[in-house]
Amino acid sequence: MCGRYQFDADAPAFGEIVRGLREAGGAFCSGEVFPTDRAPVLLAQDGAVRPAAFVWGFPNPHGKGAVINARAETAGMRPMFREALRIRRCAVPTSGFYEWSHDGSRRKYRFRAAHADSLYLAGLYQYFDGAGHFVVLTTAADASMQDVHDRMPVVLRQAEIRPWLLDNDSVFPILEREHPALTREAQQEDAEICLW
Repeated sequence: MCGRYQFDADAPAFGEIVRGLREAGGAFCSGEVFPTDRAPVLLAQDGAVRPAAFVWGFPNPHGKGAVINARAETAGMRPMFREALRIRRCAVPTSGFYEWSHDGSRRKYRFRAAHADSLYLAGLYQYFDGAGHFVVLTTAADASMQDVHDRMPVVLRQAEIRPWLLDNDSVFPILEREHPALTREAQQEDAEICLW
């Protein structure tokens, strides 16, 4: 968890991000985003917040697959994430994230911000062989998710994006505070489109 999320490139909330990526010629996916897809992230560069298209997941040092999440509680102690938490944080723009019920029904739910069209997740990034990769930070589930899953992404409020990216003193207060309110809805499978 989190293993899938939604990014709607046509959503007005993401207009500036999409324009910046298209001007830079970066390929990224729109629709349901899967691990190892290239997707938008926001980074701090020269004191400004800028979009980039990175691959979701760090290469797995133990073999096949990718490491797509990092536990917020232990990221600062794990060699794979420690330096990134200190100096390479990113924000992952989404229209919501998905989770599957563990009650035996395997019902798919989409979690969204209660009062906004966008939802930003806290992430970390690294470069591997010159390509940018990111992971999503997770934490213990809040009341909106506990009956579906015991973990959830660290959700950033809009006003927390710049502090998360640029202010080291804000990192642990953001990781340790309560999450914004989320809503959920049962889902059908969605299509994915990669934009070039």
